[in-house]
Amino acid sequence: MNYLLLSICFSVAVSVMIKIWRARGISIEQAIFMNYPTAALLTFFISKPNLQAADNYLSHWWLFAALGILLPSIFIVLGKSIEKNGIVRTDAAQRLSLIISIIAAFWLFKDQLSYAKAIGIALTFIALILLLKSDNQSRQHDWLWLIAVWGGYGVIDILLKRISLVAEKSTLSTLFITFILAALLMLAYLLIMRRRFDWRSLACGIVLGMLNFGNIFTYIRAHQVLKSQTALVFTIMNIGVILLATLLGLLFFKETLSRRNTAGIILAVIAVYVLYNGSYLLGGK
Repeated sequence: MNYLLLSICFSVAVSVMIKIWRARGISIEQAIFMNYPTAALLTFFISKPNLQAADNYLSHWWLFAALGILLPSIFIVLGKSIEKNGIVRTDAAQRLSLIISIIAAFWLFKDQLSYAKAIGIALTFIALILLLKSDNQSRQHDWLWLIAVWGGYGVIDILLKRISLVAEKSTLSTLFITFILAALLMLAYLLIMRRRFDWRSLACGIVLGMLNFGNIFTYIRAHQVLKSQTALVFTIMNIGVILLATLLGLLFFKETLSRRNTAGIILAVIAVYVLYNGSYLLGGK
């Protein structure tokens, strides 16, 4: 559970930093680029990954390739959605990707569905829908960014879970490979687009890399520690992020909530409690 709590904090911190930096004229694209070599260096120097052991997992090259492409892409989409829709609604769309993750948990990863999980997941979906609904309707093109966030994070969740299974004893080695690939692809994108590098944006990217490394590493470790509880990890991670993001949005960014949104927060707290303690409440069922 500790890994999950840490991952929730890191994930929300990434969204908050992107929102603050965009308002201050920081190039999010360049910060995203710099975050990947930073994360790769952290992976290498902190834990000394066994790169030779990583050779055993090259048969799963498509996982690293897919993540290497999706990770920088989703950051760009996330930043655009935060700009257009705000941190609360963007994180809500991100967490509604739980629909994709839950389907994968039971279909691809063979998780067992208990009464407690079923009730908790149902409450979670209702809570997220209430949190996503707004009294003010966004413009059509704004919603397209929300849909892109929803689909992108759903696929990334599945890929990270798969990596936690195929690379259980060399997580850092495989993360190192993924970060390097993402850095190369993002650098190629910036060069093709002929972006002029800004040292201020690159410095912000170092901070982003620290947060991103913490987010991805703790998330994968949560899946490994709770490897038979895939749906539980997906659900608590998603609902935990949206609760924390909502709180920060209200306190520091003057974002507003409707009565529906408030009801969603209350229901989300109940959902987390049921998911974590439901087996005791229902007599182990």
